Amino acid sequence: MYPPVAARPGRLHLLRIVADAARLKPCRKRSFGARPTGGLLIAPLDEFTAVYHRASGITHLLTEPAPQILAVLGEGASSLDVLLERLGRDYDLDDGTREALAARLEELVEAGLIERA
Repeated sequence: MYPPVAARPGRLHLLRIVADAARLKPCRKRSFGARPTGGLLIAPLDEFTAVYHRASGITHLLTEPAPQILAVLGEGASSLDVLLERLGRDYDLDDGTREALAARLEELVEAGLIERA
């Protein structure tokens, strides 16, 4: 959204969730994990969740299911299928398909909030 020079403390960055999974590159590795402990500061804000990424200095505003994905991956790396099963069991997913979850994961990877394990 902003050039890298604009990323500094206090700058907000809105992560736009793309509805069309076909627009994203397919995931090569199907296992994902959270960033190292302490790399993210997370604060719920009504329907948004603010996530400050210390390494980049960018604050991301997330909506469901991104905060839930971060919470599950915070417990340990997980494959796409295991993550889908876990999220489906713990949360009410509107678009609970494998393709939709792969798209959300790819967006979080591109934002630097999670990594491929």
